[in-house]
Amino acid sequence: MGQETTRLRVKLGAAEIDYEGSEEFLRQEVLPQISEMLKIVGSHADLRQPAQPLQLEARARSTTLTTTNTLGGLLGASSAADLAVAAIARLTILEGRESVGRLDILTEMKTAPQFFKQSFVNNHSNTIKAVLKSDKVRLVGPDQYSLSSKARRDIEQRLDEQDDY
Repeated sequence: MGQETTRLRVKLGAAEIDYEGSEEFLRQEVLPQISEMLKIVGSHADLRQPAQPLQLEARARSTTLTTTNTLGGLLGASSAADLAVAAIARLTILEGRESVGRLDILTEMKTAPQFFKQSFVNNHSNTIKAVLKSDKVRLVGPDQYSLSSKARRDIEQRLDEQDDY
């Protein structure tokens, strides 16, 4: 018998907690955090309003760093998961999308002939699981993925360091 999973999502003004895991951890760790969240939101009027959606700004594109193939090289892609991160980076950072679907990721990966292998098609579900587990990508909605904040900052920093970006 497997361990049961408890899911909880709490939104209060600009504050939000989304939890999935054991009931014990929920009771011992998450619920006290919710109590703190209630205190903080209650004492700050500006937090009582829902947060404004994050507006992502597309970066100006150069002719050499607009391809997933080039991003794969810049990021040292050596696996399907690495190439998927490069594809998501291109679609979100360079094209300004907030999130992308599985098919968008695979289609973009195919545009990188230096890195793409046909076997990536049949293993795409495993690739998605790997990037989620790596903490570089977040599931932000049903079949919608985006870079984690840390991965996005790291990739943007690498892009900024390039002379031709």
